Amino acid sequence: MRSTKLTFAIGLVSLVISLFIFYKPAEGYSPQQQNLPCVGFTNDLMIPDDGSYLQICVTDPSAPENSTIAETNVKLLIDHRDLSQVEVLLFRGDSKLVLPLSVDNIGADGIVKFNQIHDFDGMLSKGTWVLQIRDIVPGIVGTVKGLSIASLYETEKTLSSMTNVNHGRPTSIRIPENANIISGSYQTDEVKESEIPQGYQLDNELSITIMSESFEPTFPQMTWWQISDSNPYDGKEIYWDDDSLRPFSGYWGAWPARGGADGIDPTIDTDYPANMDTWMVYGPFDLSNAKSAELTFQLWRDIEEIYDWIFCGISEDGNIFYGTGWDGNVGWETETLSLDSYMGDSNVWIAWYFHSDGSYQI
Repeated sequence: MRSTKLTFAIGLVSLVISLFIFYKPAEGYSPQQQNLPCVGFTNDLMIPDDGSYLQICVTDPSAPENSTIAETNVKLLIDHRDLSQVEVLLFRGDSKLVLPLSVDNIGADGIVKFNQIHDFDGMLSKGTWVLQIRDIVPGIVGTVKGLSIASLYETEKTLSSMTNVNHGRPTSIRIPENANIISGSYQTDEVKESEIPQGYQLDNELSITIMSESFEPTFPQMTWWQISDSNPYDGKEIYWDDDSLRPFSGYWGAWPARGGADGIDPTIDTDYPANMDTWMVYGPFDLSNAKSAELTFQLWRDIEEIYDWIFCGISEDGNIFYGTGWDGNVGWETETLSLDSYMGDSNVWIAWYFHSDGSYQI
């Protein structure tokens, strides 16, 4: 697999509390040969040359329960000398809707993208994607070399909870049950109170800062930080840590691929690995007595659009987070998320999550 530049970091984090193309399904399509074996994607899957279908099944372990799909994007990498012979169908295992995907506009690199698909909107987020592909004319052998299905999910919190975010897209994400906790832990009865600690002084706006993280000199060092790798089956250990490549201020910033046995030093190697799913979670803290609250942090990134992303979200259970995801190439920006939708909650978490897909990062 190829990789791309890891030019991405989070700067100072502060938590303040104050008292492109659309596709429509053709008529008459239906899932073919439903008794076919369901295979997960691995490196290079051969497309049958006898007219039968290769059936690839994909699930999203980060899809939140009790939510629905808001957008779907598909990236397919195919090696075949005559793509006019290739037929591709996409559907959900729990739906009768079948979407044919044309590979006529595939690039010279063998990659074709189907962005902003809305035919599956409203379907439950928890489910299995099924992609069927076949060669309708025998004689040429082809392979599927990469497949990514990236979805956005509806959020229960209103968009007004996002005070000042740049270029981001709202979504919700769940921490998988099999996430490997690297450091830190939290229990629902270990709550950081939002009340004014002894010795603290209110500022002129009658507010206090209950958390400020500059990622130096050592991270994580506070009890309420939890770092986890939520892709424990890829044979690699990669997770969040701090690094000095391009800090917002001081000497350090947070990097999603710096920690772990397979982590990289971005001052030496600026490529980030495929199949990354790593979380950085802070909490819980108590907003039961707060009148208003907001989260402010600095962010810059240079990552593949749509199929890789950085996400920041807020949660009331430490499992499902509602927030915003970012991608693309953008310098330092200040992002501010309102937590006012969580006023009165005694347990609140905030988190940052980085994802890279398993196919080519471009």
